Amino acid sequence: MSALTENEKNSLGSSYRINFFGDNYSFSTADKTAMENTQTTTANEILWTSKVDASGVELTNAKTVFPAGDLTFFGKKTIVKDMTMKFMGQHSIYADGKPLVISTGVNVSVGTKPDLYGGSNTKKVNKTDLTVKSGAFAAVYGGENGYGADETSVVIGGDPETASIYGGSRNAETGKTKTEITVPNTTTESAFSFGTVSGFGTDATDVLTKNVTGTAEVALKQATPTIGCTTTVENLSGFTKLDIGDVSGAFDHQKFEVTGLTVMWRMAPQPDPTM
Repeated sequence: MSALTENEKNSLGSSYRINFFGDNYSFSTADKTAMENTQTTTANEILWTSKVDASGVELTNAKTVFPAGDLTFFGKKTIVKDMTMKFMGQHSIYADGKPLVISTGVNVSVGTKPDLYGGSNTKKVNKTDLTVKSGAFAAVYGGENGYGADETSVVIGGDPETASIYGGSRNAETGKTKTEITVPNTTTESAFSFGTVSGFGTDATDVLTKNVTGTAEVALKQATPTIGCTTTVENLSGFTKLDIGDVSGAFDHQKFEVTGLTVMWRMAPQPDPTM
């Protein structure tokens, strides 16, 4: 971390890659402290991975990293890609109000699934920008933990595993939220399910609550509108606007049905041959 800090002093706004070379590396409390003290908030982009060796060659399988506690990312933007993590105990991942992309190839192996936040647990942030394409999380919050961002954005793509998706914060009020889920439907994968999807957040006991003071927009879309798809949401609630359509937001060319909390997209209806 000190080398990264020094380099940033000499080359402001650079991009970096943080590699974990050794398997079963324990990301210690000392490492966490070094991260918190690293003065690299000017770094343009930081990529985290555990699938590249010391010589820069991509490995077949990502190495496993054991975080000792919460993870709070830094830099102007963070991308986590091809990385396996195993959390021992209940911990969380924080984007700290900066753009965070949980890209493809991120796995959470056997252990305790972390919560994922677009904001912070130590301060209020103005905006969040969270994108999730893989991984396994107990809950995903566009907002913060104990603090309320003015504006949040969480985009779910790919096929991450999570029980609950909230646009808002935990135990705090949020200004306005935007929650978007795009299911990656294909000819071989056309059924998806989610637990709770809400533009709101939760209280201190993790119970869904109306803690958004402005608009709470929720969008549920399919990546390939020409392929039929069924998506089931156990609890779809807490929104001021609900958009159900394809990836462009349109659904005028489709026929879709809502049965309870199950959304079924189908091909455009064929003309009636008797007409």
